[in-house]
Order: sequence, then C-alpha cells, then structure tokens
Amino acid sequence: MSEEKNVEVGGGGLKCDYCDYKDDSVSIEELGKHINRKCPTCGENLLTLEDWMNVQKLLAAADFINSLTPEQMAMLPKDPTADPNKRVKVTYNTHKTISVDKIEPIDEELS
Repeated sequence: MSEEKNVEVGGGGLKCDYCDYKDDSVSIEELGKHINRKCPTCGENLLTLEDWMNVQKLLAAADFINSLTPEQMAMLPKDPTADPNKRVKVTYNTHKTISVDKIEPIDEELS
C-alpha cells in the first residue's frame, strides 16, 4: 500500500518553448540529466539551469507539505484567501531534511 500524500507533484517531460517539440517520456526524476539539452527540432535550450532550480523548489515544497501530519494539516487554513488575517506559526528543523516540529495558530491579526 502506498503512503498517503498531502500533495502530489505530477509532470516531467520536456517541452520546447519555441517550437512544438515535446518528449513526455522523461520522468521528473530524470529531468536533471537534461539541463541545457538542445531541442532536436529547433536547437533551443529545453531545460535551463534556472528552470531546473524551479523544479527543485517545487519538489522541496511538496516534500515539506507531505511531511506534515494530518493534525498539522488541519491547523492550516483550508482557503487562505477566505481570511487573509488568519495566520499560523510553523516551527521547523532543517538538519539533514526538512521536518515540522510544530504548527500553532497566531492569535494577533494582521493590520
């Protein structure tokens, strides 16, 4: 049985921003092998280092959210736009991995 995730990142594949070239066979885990790969159709760069770093940030954010327990998830606003003044404080640890120590509501409202 697979582990239940709070959020799942889909995607992968390479797509040229300049022509119609697309390769969906490249998994998100394999993307890093294709940094600065040239498009076989037009020769443009398919994946810049900046694009790759953005993928890494997205994966890190997903890992962080997936590290939250159901109790911690329940502390987060379901719709942050519903009450933009409702806030929570997240205490975390970054030694070797990112983990959440505690999530607690902040009583004071934003002005």
